[in-house]
Amino acid sequence: MASMELNARHHFNASPDRVRTMLTDRDFLAGVCERLGAVAHDVRVEGGPRTTLAHTSATVDSPGAVRAFVGPTLDIVLEMNWGPAAEDGSARAPFTMTVPGAPVTARGVADLSQDGDGAAVTYTGTLDVAVPLVGGRIEKQIAPEVTSLLDAQQHLGDEWLLTHP
Repeated sequence: MASMELNARHHFNASPDRVRTMLTDRDFLAGVCERLGAVAHDVRVEGGPRTTLAHTSATVDSPGAVRAFVGPTLDIVLEMNWGPAAEDGSARAPFTMTVPGAPVTARGVADLSQDGDGAAVTYTGTLDVAVPLVGGRIEKQIAPEVTSLLDAQQHLGDEWLLTHP
């Protein structure tokens, strides 16, 4: 089984501390699910100021090419475990994204850092679909869905930061 690389980078016009607060805010994460068109979602945020586990579960429409394998909807579960922030506000969060009931897993790291007069979150990881012979084709179909979840954080984040000083 081969892995497909996942890479995304988002810039926000806010300090790393404000971006970390946003990325661990239950209402913000629920808004990301709604922005994705989730038909259902559940968000839990556990921890405190030093470490925070953000658990997001969303049910979304399946991409057409994989419906035969997973059904009309996908449940996507994203867990990000934010470690303590450094003095400059930078932080790291290992993440896991799974599709319960399907052999799909994305794993990686989100790195939050100062970026000019704002902050950047860089996501690096891999997507694995454990289906012999056709796993690579399915990975290519699901990768845009995984990326769209991360990109929804960028789009909603820009709006959220303007309205949550």
